[in-house]
Amino acid sequence: MRGNSTWLQVIVITPWRTATIQAIKSWTWIRVPITTTPSNSSAVEMMALIDGHIPTNCLTLLTDECDSTWEEFEFGFHVWKRNPERLVGFRSASHFWDEPTGAWKYSSKLTNDYSMVGSRDAFLHVQYYRLLWHYRGKVAADLPAGCSDVLLNFIVASVTRAPPMKVAGKRNDVCLQTETAFDTCLVSYHTWNGCMNKLVEDVFGYMPLVRSSVAWNPVLYQDNVSSYRKKYRHLEKP
Repeated sequence: MRGNSTWLQVIVITPWRTATIQAIKSWTWIRVPITTTPSNSSAVEMMALIDGHIPTNCLTLLTDECDSTWEEFEFGFHVWKRNPERLVGFRSASHFWDEPTGAWKYSSKLTNDYSMVGSRDAFLHVQYYRLLWHYRGKVAADLPAGCSDVLLNFIVASVTRAPPMKVAGKRNDVCLQTETAFDTCLVSYHTWNGCMNKLVEDVFGYMPLVRSSVAWNPVLYQDNVSSYRKKYRHLEKP
């Protein structure tokens, strides 16, 4: 990220290895405060962190696997500012009822609709993050760590009764066609399927996810102006 961003206020990092901490110390180009937290922080500790170190309404969740560009983040934040009650993300997934097994299933196939967005690079109101850790700490404490994505989508959908918002034309997170990656992906799918059904049956009591077929993308390519005058010219595709 650019260190001179006008909207970036603070960076909170949960390092998962010593090398990450060493790399953070070399980020002298960052012009905002950087806070690190233990990777095994409890729900109570995370809620205290939110109250003590996050002064903004918008929270952007990132992982070290994020490959989104700066322009995509600028545009994503632009969309969130106009829809602060929604969950805004770049990669989408959906759910469906599997009649033979009598259970809800997770799908990241490339279709014309979606009902979830991944939190790998997403924008949300900080109160939703508080709710996420409230559920993780009290209501759904026995959920696996990998269920946070699904739980966050359930929380926002149950509050808004509306779908998330997909922006910037990123593809879905589909399994890579390599043996190792595919095995990892299958484990994740089984985890997400189990999370969805446990949340429906034991926590929420119903399926709150809402489908959408709308994607938010810059459309200035339709304007008869010079390319250098367009704010998101690297995202615009006719």
